[in-house]
Amino acid sequence: MTPDPIATSTIAQRAFAAMELAPISSYGDESDQARAAREHYPAALDEVLEHYDWSFARQIFRLPMVAPAPGEVIDPVLRHAFRLPGDLLALRHVYGGDKAAWRIDGDLLRSALQAQPVIRATMRPLREADMPALFRAAVALQLAVTLSARFVTTRTKRVDLKADLADAIYAAKEHDAHTASAARMDGLPEQPDWAREAIL
Repeated sequence: MTPDPIATSTIAQRAFAAMELAPISSYGDESDQARAAREHYPAALDEVLEHYDWSFARQIFRLPMVAPAPGEVIDPVLRHAFRLPGDLLALRHVYGGDKAAWRIDGDLLRSALQAQPVIRATMRPLREADMPALFRAAVALQLAVTLSARFVTTRTKRVDLKADLADAIYAAKEHDAHTASAARMDGLPEQPDWAREAIL
């Protein structure tokens, strides 16, 4: 994923502000900071997306079946293959998956069931404008933590950035939790929020 084609990125600006450094003027400039931001922004975004089943990045799919290629050895247990979306970042739930075995192999979901499975997944958002403000703040801090090894000279500041990141992710998750009912969507028993317990 490439950064937004805009003159400045608010996420990158906030990342350098969190490091107490002057913000970059543009993703397109040739400074070391801009090059580092361009290089690490996609990974920082993915890392925060992987933390949680964010509502704004959530999509439901019915997967198309994939016919085996000539001569392909078919899994004797998971005989049916289904194509996963190309921009899928994290598979969150296979509906009915508790009743039949399944496994991800590369870009395929293999299943014992012949019926096309329905999945819930986290997808990469295309624009910063599609991301909630608290989520953007968390991505900015993830980017700051990543870049701090290069641009922050004090260990104390790097430790503080990691603590700020944990707080930002927790705040974003708490806000996002209000977009659905309190019950778990996968039907499993409620479990304690380990991330919250670790922060507290």
